[in-house]
Amino acid sequence: MKFKFLSLNFLKFLQPVKMLALLLLIIFPACMEYQEFLEPNILPQHIKKICITKFKDNFDKNIFLDKLFFTIKDKFNQDNRIVLKEEKEADAMLLGELTRYILQPLEYDSNKTVTRYMLWVWINISLYDNKTKRILWTEEKLEKKIEFNTNSRNTLEPTTETEAQDIIIDYLAEKVRIRTIDGWFRSSGVKDTVYL
Repeated sequence: MKFKFLSLNFLKFLQPVKMLALLLLIIFPACMEYQEFLEPNILPQHIKKICITKFKDNFDKNIFLDKLFFTIKDKFNQDNRIVLKEEKEADAMLLGELTRYILQPLEYDSNKTVTRYMLWVWINISLYDNKTKRILWTEEKLEKKIEFNTNSRNTLEPTTETEAQDIIIDYLAEKVRIRTIDGWFRSSGVKDTVYL
């Protein structure tokens, strides 16, 4: 009798273990599929040479876009995994567009002079494969915003629009380099359209 009692308890104990095992069998494959979805889009093997084009300017910000263009080129040259070439010699072209440039006043002093601004920049980029004549991927709304105080005494904080631009340019150029060469997970919050 005592033996039957133990076996019933043992069976009751196994019930939650079975449920947990079943739950793990259901969740584990689902996680694996999700992991595959999050794999980064890495540059195709045949692309060894890239042409970086000047960005389309919708806001008459030529100086900003020139700085961005040269900083992106510098980042690629420092990385040294891709050779930069002119369009005719390149395997792919990196295309870009400035889609938003907002300099917004945030605070004023007693004389109604702006003392704090926010600079917010959005770009779209695409990688065009010259050999297959198709767009491989597009990133929309790659953005960076920064606030700066024109009266700041802190030397580590930007105090002018130009200084804020330099920080944004460095950030965006690095993101463009990473996206193009290494890819990044689609869970980054940036809209990523991959064309297969």
